Amino acid sequence: MISMIPVLERGYTFWDRSMLPSDEFEERTRTAQAMMAQEDLDALLVWSQSYHSNGDLAWLSGWPMAGGLVVRRDGEPTMFSPGGGRELYFQRMQTWLNDIRSVPGSVGKGIAALISENGVSHGRIGVIGRHLMSKGGLRDLDEHLGGYTLVEAGDAYSAMRAAKRPREILAARAALVIAEAAVQAGQDAYDGGASNAEAMVAAERVARLHGARDWRCLANLTGRGLRPFERLGSERQERLRLWVAVDQSGYWAHSSTPGAAAGTANRALDAMIACAGAGARGGDVAEAGLAVLGAEDKEAALSYGLGSGIGLDLEEAPAIVPGSAAVLVKGGLLALRVVTSGALDLATAMVEIGGDTGRRIVAS
Repeated sequence: MISMIPVLERGYTFWDRSMLPSDEFEERTRTAQAMMAQEDLDALLVWSQSYHSNGDLAWLSGWPMAGGLVVRRDGEPTMFSPGGGRELYFQRMQTWLNDIRSVPGSVGKGIAALISENGVSHGRIGVIGRHLMSKGGLRDLDEHLGGYTLVEAGDAYSAMRAAKRPREILAARAALVIAEAAVQAGQDAYDGGASNAEAMVAAERVARLHGARDWRCLANLTGRGLRPFERLGSERQERLRLWVAVDQSGYWAHSSTPGAAAGTANRALDAMIACAGAGARGGDVAEAGLAVLGAEDKEAALSYGLGSGIGLDLEEAPAIVPGSAAVLVKGGLLALRVVTSGALDLATAMVEIGGDTGRRIVAS
């Protein structure tokens, strides 16, 4: 689902140690180290070059913003911050890691020094997020790690992360609480006489008050489908159609105003959930939903997208699109949706991939 990024990208940022304690990340690190041994990697570099991490970095570090993480065959990973040292205190409050280094100049030089400190003067380094590096960053990395063989490790890493851990499911359900509260706040505002745009603002306010760190929203602000917020207005549509996605503790969830119980959108959504079992392909799930829809509704549903995986990223693999050969993994999470034309019916669900079928997860 394409939506506009809000001006306030980072809201309430904290580390919920009760939900994601240090031992959760220690276990994830051991899992990554086992993957490294299987792939014959002497070190692993996970990179994120964005205000919010791309999920791969946060999975091991818990850190929600940019930086680089070096994982060795044993021991605790080391975090490299590409900026100055002024945010190191804040970083140390947000992550379980003890070794966080500021390298405002050459990240490649710092990584090379760390690896050689541990007696690894040559060998294979798996790299994740290379496509997120700047040209200068890539040159720096290649210059200082020229004595090593750099290996693209994204596929192995993604496969390792595909099935969500129990605490990840818990975190997604906690985010779903906020998403549903935001939707309800928008509906309550609309029922009280607010315009569709004002209802959208009410929804964001409640999401932020409930601890959302990031936020996405679409609504039927005009008669031309779902749109992101652009400005306040007094225009009220016949009904409110609202889609909300929130990030809390790094994990995303989405929700929406409910569609007609026996409507086409809900029937298509149910068909996709029934197909969302382990071993099914993303294209199979998409076709199951589209088979319920008429030609006009198919066009509308495809224009908004039928969904994808969800977790530390709003959109993860597998993509739920016709023809997708991506295989669903038991324990993975999907964010499914169907938007139809005409009355603009809308139905969404958070779904855990099961052995034979999908299972809706509920807020907690």
